[in-house]
Amino acid sequence: MRVLGLDIGSSSVKAAVLTGPRVPKQIEHEHYATDFGGGRAEIPVERITRAIKKAISRLEAKRIDFIIPTGMAPSWIAMDDRGRALSPVITHQDKRSIEEAHEIEKSVGKARHLKIAGNRPVPGGISSTSCRWFAKHHRSEFRRVDLVGHLSTYLLRQWCDVRAIDPSSASFTGIFKTTTLGGWDERLAEAAMLPIGALPEVIEGHQVAGHVTSRAASSFGFPEGVPVLAGVIDGSCPMLLTDAAAGQAVQVVGSTDVLAVCVNEAKPMEGLLTRALGVGRKWVSVGTLSAAGTAVAWLRRTMFSDLSDDAFWSLIRKTGPDRKTAVSFCNYLAGSRTEIDVPSATISGLTLACAREDVLAALLADLRRSSTERLDRFRAAGVKIRGDYILTTGGGDTTLAPILRRDFPKTWKYRHRDEATLAGVWKLAELASAG
Repeated sequence: MRVLGLDIGSSSVKAAVLTGPRVPKQIEHEHYATDFGGGRAEIPVERITRAIKKAISRLEAKRIDFIIPTGMAPSWIAMDDRGRALSPVITHQDKRSIEEAHEIEKSVGKARHLKIAGNRPVPGGISSTSCRWFAKHHRSEFRRVDLVGHLSTYLLRQWCDVRAIDPSSASFTGIFKTTTLGGWDERLAEAAMLPIGALPEVIEGHQVAGHVTSRAASSFGFPEGVPVLAGVIDGSCPMLLTDAAAGQAVQVVGSTDVLAVCVNEAKPMEGLLTRALGVGRKWVSVGTLSAAGTAVAWLRRTMFSDLSDDAFWSLIRKTGPDRKTAVSFCNYLAGSRTEIDVPSATISGLTLACAREDVLAALLADLRRSSTERLDRFRAAGVKIRGDYILTTGGGDTTLAPILRRDFPKTWKYRHRDEATLAGVWKLAELASAG
């Protein structure tokens, strides 16, 4: 079996042809920029599709059995009746829709929204807020909307001429009945100012959404007629590599730090994200640090640019989060994935006696604290973590991870897997073949 896997994020696409559970050495990367400004965080969809085509062109993808997309969510986009984009892709970093988030929560009710959708309507992070913003500010374009979804919905429409989304991505729309997997909710769609008929069909990630059309084959370089799976979001792929039993945890250490725990029933709670796994009747409770690696990179760029990489990370290991300092760092450099009124970062306690190392120590201490607080939220939600092994992935696993896990139970064991997202794509192909 040969599988074309595509991992499409907010800054790049990774493409590889998988022939087994091991990720091949040839992984083609193609980078692109997110446009920021005025609270916006968006990407013209043509920028993404161009990168996908370039990455695929460097692979031997003429003989494949499945195409499986995975990637970022939310990634809101609106389309007309021919599948053409009426909006850019709006990512989770977008914060222009704070007013709309409050309007949605007031209309639906905070407790009811959390109970049905599994999450509060966080600006950008739950894409119903972006939908409502677009409906209010681009009325003429919105009148032409025929289909609304996330990036995967757009790609499936382009490749197969179908209207589809998987449950893991649908969970971040704020319109899906996430806690019951019960389909779209009319009241939540109304709050997003969206006709429910404009929403795609929800298809499990290991199911075939459609087959490559002749037009898509010519445009993207795919073989015509190849089945395309619905796929799941990038955060679900590593969980698929485990047994996905209740309590199984996955930690992704990188620009953000994600600690995800599989559960057999949805356990929505403020401060945690709740989403479907995307395969079967399973859910994932997620505690996210919006800025982990990015916070350290910001501090290095602003205060330690004179140091080499080796010298800077040596300083981090020497300083650690235990250095005594009067400085406090409240790390909301990337806002919050669970709060509507987006907080900003603060540094306090500065005096003329302070050194830059004090600021570094304060940041590391805050990363340690906020990482540990997630365990308290999981316990409060009734989510138990099995510590026999936690699957870990991400570029910061050897550098930031010791700080983030400083107060985790000492008995927990960790098993690292490179490129766990692409590896999880192969698991979807196995499920599709078995089904």
